[in-house]
Amino acid sequence: MLELNKTEFNFRTGIPVLLSVLGYILLTYFTQRENSFTVLALFSILFISYVFLVKQKINWLSAIMLGLIFRISTLFSFPELSDDIYRFIWDGNLILNGHNPYLYLPSEISSQFETGFMSVLFANMNSPDYYTVYPPLCQFIFSAGSFLGHEDLYLSSLFIKTFIFLAECGSILLIVRLLEMKGLDKNLVSLYALNPLVIVELSGNAHFEGIMIFYLLMGFYFLEKKNLMLGGIAIGLAVSVKLLPILIIPFLPKILGWRNAIITSILIICIPVLLFIPFADSALIPQFFSSLDLYFRKFEFNASIYYLVKNIYLQIVGYNRIDILGPVLALASSAMILVYAFILQKRKDLFIALMIALSIYFFFGTTIHPWYLTTLCALAVFANKKYVFIWSGLAVLSYWTYGNPEFKESNVLLLIEYGVLVGYIFYENFYPEKDLLILNK
Repeated sequence: MLELNKTEFNFRTGIPVLLSVLGYILLTYFTQRENSFTVLALFSILFISYVFLVKQKINWLSAIMLGLIFRISTLFSFPELSDDIYRFIWDGNLILNGHNPYLYLPSEISSQFETGFMSVLFANMNSPDYYTVYPPLCQFIFSAGSFLGHEDLYLSSLFIKTFIFLAECGSILLIVRLLEMKGLDKNLVSLYALNPLVIVELSGNAHFEGIMIFYLLMGFYFLEKKNLMLGGIAIGLAVSVKLLPILIIPFLPKILGWRNAIITSILIICIPVLLFIPFADSALIPQFFSSLDLYFRKFEFNASIYYLVKNIYLQIVGYNRIDILGPVLALASSAMILVYAFILQKRKDLFIALMIALSIYFFFGTTIHPWYLTTLCALAVFANKKYVFIWSGLAVLSYWTYGNPEFKESNVLLLIEYGVLVGYIFYENFYPEKDLLILNK
């Protein structure tokens, strides 16, 4: 039986807890993403409740318990706020049918599945003309969930979500252990465990950042314990889910020393390479990276610096060249990350290093979906930077776009999101002793 502080679950805390549970149920079970007003209203209630609960300085045991309750309340819903699940299950069923998901465009192979379960997946897919960009560990989980679901859309989704939920449970426990190891307040776990964006996008919407975060934190845990082998393997597994953790590599020499950094980096790179072996084919690399290239050259959503540069370019030239601007900004962010890693980096802290690298990458990115920020939420727990949690609340404003028949973004909401965010970043840096948002370390 958990022994809670006297401040826990009184009338003042009970109301936001009940509002949160109700909000998660209404949002994930009964709300379509096209109903943007309802989505934003429910997210607003959830974030207000979140800030209130964290301000109460709930102890870490209570935060874990509430975090699990909130996640379980979303677990059995079908991810209506995202259509990525259809591609997950499509890829999984391709593997079960003996096909390599990296070699076929869904639009090319759909003629083999004109009726039945696969035709339903294809009809609801958001990217039928692009090769899959999901690394191998994702593919193994897609196929496991599809096998267990046995051509049942809801069950396949539920099993995939269960993998993510279990990873989330592991992440929360790892955060507590890492806070303890670093001499920080374990109650800070509430910043991640109770965050609505994290709960809805991972346990609710089945985004695989949940599994990536688990392996990333595991890797950091082993590196904190000076176990380079297990640390490198775990971070390599994180890269095998999502490629972004590879951004930690430039920071390792100053943190671990050159010899240890080389050993760890080799493991981080080799693990995903080994996991790609079952899918090996001469067309694998060009087709996989062709879709990644299109990500920078074609897609744009909820961006910041890119939209500013794009509008300046439009004023000068008269037309958009995302095919040029996207890669150029990606190179610019890479250069900034390298400069920071090798010249400006002062603190030997894995969490701060990757948080800064990802922040730079996202600020220069052409596409920033809200769930991308969940990794930052995990890292920011250790970094004493609250702008990430502000951003996690503001980013959901992008859901307004889905309610627009033309899928047109609101310039006003973009200005609010990034205007408030940049303002808070400046405030937090110039007045670090004043914490407007939640709690100090």
